[in-house]
Amino acid sequence: MLEQNSLLLLLFIFALAFGWLIARFPPKELWLRFTRRSWHQSYQRGLQFLLNEQSDHAIESLVSSWAVNQENFDLHNALANMLRRKGEVDRAIAIHTNLLTASKSSKFTPQQIRLATIELAKDFMKSGLLDRAERLLINVINSSKSLEEAALELLLNVYQQEKDWVKAILVAEQLYPHDKVSLNDRTLIAGNQAKEIAHFHCEIAASSLKQDDFIQAEQSLLSALEHDENCARATLLEAELHFERAQEDKAIAALNRLPQQDARLLIEALPLFDQYLLHKPQLILPLLQSWQKDYPSVTLEKALYDAMLSVGDDNEARSTLERTLKQRPTLRGLDYFLDAQSTVQWPIDKAMMGTNRENIELVHRLVKDVLRGKQSYQCKSCGFSGNQLHWQCPQCHQWDTIRRLRGPEGD
Repeated sequence: MLEQNSLLLLLFIFALAFGWLIARFPPKELWLRFTRRSWHQSYQRGLQFLLNEQSDHAIESLVSSWAVNQENFDLHNALANMLRRKGEVDRAIAIHTNLLTASKSSKFTPQQIRLATIELAKDFMKSGLLDRAERLLINVINSSKSLEEAALELLLNVYQQEKDWVKAILVAEQLYPHDKVSLNDRTLIAGNQAKEIAHFHCEIAASSLKQDDFIQAEQSLLSALEHDENCARATLLEAELHFERAQEDKAIAALNRLPQQDARLLIEALPLFDQYLLHKPQLILPLLQSWQKDYPSVTLEKALYDAMLSVGDDNEARSTLERTLKQRPTLRGLDYFLDAQSTVQWPIDKAMMGTNRENIELVHRLVKDVLRGKQSYQCKSCGFSGNQLHWQCPQCHQWDTIRRLRGPEGD
């Protein structure tokens, strides 16, 4: 009996001690400490690789230490995005694909699955696999309203890269209502979407003009101006369309809208004059004179000078060019002035003969050399510069942001 009581007492003491240990050190906490210790060891190995500039080994160590589950989704996603920014697109694709594969067995949220799909589409876009990116983005758009706008914006980018302007218009029109802002006077401002859609229609119009499809070009230009009545590019294309149809009066009437739409693009109409009205300076002379008053420009002044010479008004042409150079001295204006002196019988003072004439020619060569190294156009959004007008900036991909440079070294 005594032995039985002693055994019960020992069991009671053991139960009390075991209960105290369970309360003091819960098994779940012990297990978490063990797993965290394992994770920290892997983390320390990855950090050591990074410190030794062994980034590939570091990434492999970190990926292997993170289980692909709902809790570690953000870590895997962030790592893949970092790899994409570094240019290692194949590895980014592998991680995002692994996430989507694991989502079939793991309990990922629908939001996480859609986010991984969008990021994988970005990987495909980065690597030029636009058709794969398109399919993924369409799946996201059709599956839920969540992240729909982000997917539409990426899909719009895909269609712009593919130059599929019809699909780009359809997608942009779905984004268009989201960018409207209601003001107190009940008017609406549409942001950049209206301008982009107008340029998409202009792209179709420009392609149709090259194929002599005047009906399609006209319809596209009407649509462009409906979305953005100040689309100067549409007006330039409309003038070209009228010139192609031998409708000179309508073409000039269209060009008369340019100063109100964007006076900085008046210069871009000059090639149309050279192409269609080269032997009709009497038609363009009043237009150029009006434009020069609205938007003083040495390039416009040079075109006006050539037109005045064509109608036989040599003295007025010279005096106007000289006056413009004095009022707005620019390197390009000086180049035009010196070039005019060398190509046309220009009254020269006797003091400018001989050595002085050689000095003028030397200055002319130096001015041309300086201008040869200068860019004529610049993007107001990202600062990209070049020597030709791009309607979409090659660097930041914004529409209608590139214009001619103004100032002493510009126009």
